Amino acid sequence: MIRMIFFLLVFTVSNWALPTYSYENESDLSEIVLREDSIDKFSLPFPEKKMFNELALFYERFVVKEEIGMQDGPDFPLISFYDNNNEVLFFKFDPENRLLLDKVIVSNSIVRDEYGLQVGLTVSDIIKNRGTDFRIITDAHQHTYLKNERSKISYEISVSSFISDAELSSVSSSDFKALENATIERIIWTNKKIDSN
Repeated sequence: MIRMIFFLLVFTVSNWALPTYSYENESDLSEIVLREDSIDKFSLPFPEKKMFNELALFYERFVVKEEIGMQDGPDFPLISFYDNNNEVLFFKFDPENRLLLDKVIVSNSIVRDEYGLQVGLTVSDIIKNRGTDFRIITDAHQHTYLKNERSKISYEISVSSFISDAELSSVSSSDFKALENATIERIIWTNKKIDSN
């Protein structure tokens, strides 16, 4: 009996003396941060290899899926993140080189960019945080973007129906008054090496 008590006492004391290791689960971070050259711990663009397993493991709080995106041109591979069935972001890969990252498209305010901007903020916030050195582009599908030629990060914005095409085309990079209340719908990181726009 004395041996048993001695053994338990030694075992308990030795366990107290063991160093404790705390592994912070990085995917529990309250937000994802998109930078000009990285997203959280991952450099952008990714190395040309399959990234699904690494991303799914790091971002385990999200549902991560490999999907196929469709467009007017050839289909392209995607890695998409969902939070409670809401899309958070997706990584779009080149249709021809399926390992080459083309874009990161953010559609949820869980993600912020290095400039402190998130989906749902306004053009006024973009101006306050980044200035007015942007081009305003409207594509064939009537999506409107603010793009800075020196940046890989751009913004798709909601344009109210009361802004006419004539007004939109006359807005200069130094006069965003007509758009100041437009909200950020998506934040887009573009691999400038393969961007055709």
